[in-house]
Order: sequence, then structure tokens, then C-alpha cells
Amino acid sequence: MEEPPRKRAIRMGERDKKPGTSRNLFVMALSYLIAGAALLSYFITALLISIEQKSYAPIHLGLIGALNILASYSIIRVKRWALYAVTLISLISLMFGFIVLSALIIFLSSDVIDILVLVGIGAYIFLSAALLICVILNRSKFT
Repeated sequence: MEEPPRKRAIRMGERDKKPGTSRNLFVMALSYLIAGAALLSYFITALLISIEQKSYAPIHLGLIGALNILASYSIIRVKRWALYAVTLISLISLMFGFIVLSALIIFLSSDVIDILVLVGIGAYIFLSAALLICVILNRSKFT
């Protein structure tokens, strides 16, 4: 009696050889997922606080966070529409980042928290631009 073929475990480094997401693109998509989750969690926290204090809830942060999670999902799952989704979402994120960055620079104080937020927004802009460039360079994987 023949034994059924066994599935071979994928070793580290073999992921790049198979068709799918490269390691660099996977790490960038995971970073985008973390950034989206952070923005979404900040939105949920601000929403809960705004309900109690009857103030403004930053809906745009929730939208950008959800779009980042969608872009990350499309890259990790190597969806056919990932190139278009990531291009559009990265351009929206870059525009959002530059608007927030310019507003922060105008109202910048020498407070440590303001400087950390400024550095975080700068890193988010860099991540959005790097992901856009990486997806465009690897566009053959999504067709």
C-alpha cells in the first residue's frame, strides 16, 4: 500500500522562491498593518472619549487605519487588485501624512510628546512612500 504524499514544511528563505509575497514586501505589509491598527485603536479610544465629553471624534483616523489594514491584507494575500488598492491608499496616506506634518510644524512646541508625534508622522510618511515604491517595483507578482 502506498503512503500518501507528505506536505513538506516551508523553511525560512523558501518563501521568496515560490510565487507570492517576498519577505521584504511581507515585512512592509505587516508594518502597514501595525500602523493601521494603531490609527484604528486611536480612533476608537478618541471616539469613546468624545462620547463621554461630547466633543469631536477623528473619523479620518479610523478611515485611514481601515484603509491601511485593507492594503496590508491585499499584499499579504497577493490579491490581483492589490497594486491598485495600495497605490490609491498610499497616495491618500501620503497626503494625510503631509497635511498632519505641516499642521504639526506650524503648532510645534518644544514638548517631548510633540516631537515624538512629529517623528512618528515622519516615519508613517516614509513607510507609505516605501510601500508604494516596493509594490510598484514588484507589480509583476500581483498580475
